[in-house]
Amino acid sequence: MTFIRAMLVALLLFALQGAFSVVLPAGVPAPDLFLLAAVAVFTRMRPIPGLFVAAGIGLAQDVFGLGLIGFHAAGLGVAVYMVYLVRRLFSSETTINHLLAVVLASLGKWIVFVILNYWTRQGLLTGGTFLQIVLPELALTLLLAPFVYSLAGWAFGPVSSTEERLL
Repeated sequence: MTFIRAMLVALLLFALQGAFSVVLPAGVPAPDLFLLAAVAVFTRMRPIPGLFVAAGIGLAQDVFGLGLIGFHAAGLGVAVYMVYLVRRLFSSETTINHLLAVVLASLGKWIVFVILNYWTRQGLLTGGTFLQIVLPELALTLLLAPFVYSLAGWAFGPVSSTEERLL
């Protein structure tokens, strides 16, 4: 039953990601539902398998979004590692900690994007476009984070204690 729920949530998030890209006005980036899905799944797994799952979600985002293969995989891998650090520092499961985890995950993802953009000399991110994309995306992602956390709770069950998954 959990597998079916997980697939329903994945399909819903995939459809919503595409719908937001169409519905939002031109120039307004869609929220990163793939990041939220990776964070929600990671909080229910041990760190090492969670890193692989997050990289897999990022790879799927690269393939479906026709992006550069590996950009989102590396970005989401670092993003969930940032969530791991938040979970090591703050053991309680509160909304503030969830939102802090999403902010740090997004920051980690964009740091990786900047590094990979520079390394591959793609020129995809400039100072102006960076601020026009990052801030609205982060705001919309934070707005939808409680919704995705609720969906993940329904699909995967409650989050177990932090200490159980860290070792």
